[in-house]
Amino acid sequence: RVALWICISLLMLCYQHEHLVLCLSSSSASSSSVKHMKLAPELSQEHITHVSDTITSVLRTKQEEDRYSSIRSLIRDDTSTNELDIAHQLVYGELSVPTLAKLLDAVGVSQDTKFLDIGSGDGAVVMGAKLLYPEHITKSVGLEI
Repeated sequence: RVALWICISLLMLCYQHEHLVLCLSSSSASSSSVKHMKLAPELSQEHITHVSDTITSVLRTKQEEDRYSSIRSLIRDDTSTNELDIAHQLVYGELSVPTLAKLLDAVGVSQDTKFLDIGSGDGAVVMGAKLLYPEHITKSVGLEI
């Protein structure tokens, strides 16, 4: 019998600064054939850099920089006199594309992988996953909570 098999490649509760990433692979296969799933090829550093640069250019605007600088000023004026404390408060836990590439490589992305990013913020990680593995990640979704 062929059963629907859902492989949670790594239930990566990659709980790194409130950032949850989940990678799912699904296929119609018996548990014995799961070992033979073809993994995506290793990513080149050039490809990782290209994806990172593309996402950065899309998401970075002068308007965003202005908005964040005003928030920093507000936090600095209202809550702290210590620069290190201010810097710590501004850490959100956004994953960089190179870090995402390492995580996905550790998971072992295979054909028909679904990518879910909970706490996706501006969607950079969602776009990064799909751009890093366009042939293997069939669906990349983000949910901002």
